[in-house]
Amino acid sequence: MHFSHLTKEYLPLLKSWFQKPHVAEYWHGQGLQNTLTSIDQFLTSEEAPFTHWIAFHENTPFGYLITAPYESNGLSVDLLIGDERFLGKGLGTQMIPELITAHFSHIHDIYIDPSLSNSRAIHVYEKVGFVQVEEFTPSWDPEDRCVLMHWKRDGLGH
Repeated sequence: MHFSHLTKEYLPLLKSWFQKPHVAEYWHGQGLQNTLTSIDQFLTSEEAPFTHWIAFHENTPFGYLITAPYESNGLSVDLLIGDERFLGKGLGTQMIPELITAHFSHIHDIYIDPSLSNSRAIHVYEKVGFVQVEEFTPSWDPEDRCVLMHWKRDGLGH
């Protein structure tokens, strides 16, 4: 598995993933619009607050991640597996540790905030070692509830 910054070349593929039912269930409305705006900013500005990544298995793009600084020395992460052929293969539990090891070796506190209704994602994050910190209502979707999860990375492992 490897990661590269999102480029315009992969934008049509990413937008097609956002339309897939398993993605659109959680990436929709104002939250999706905020993501698309952030992508445009990332692709056109060096001052973008979020970094957008494409994940590859061998040389096939299969996933998407967003990272941003969080608090003093933390990192927030959001991710999806867009290509259905890669669902259920254990790649979700590998994506975050491998991204952190490859690109953020100095970061030890990682945060993610899935929707409470996304039990599959919560289960994957708990397998990685995330623990639930608190529930909240996101500003981008006042009808949803999310859970802030924290992972304390120790050394080179997790």
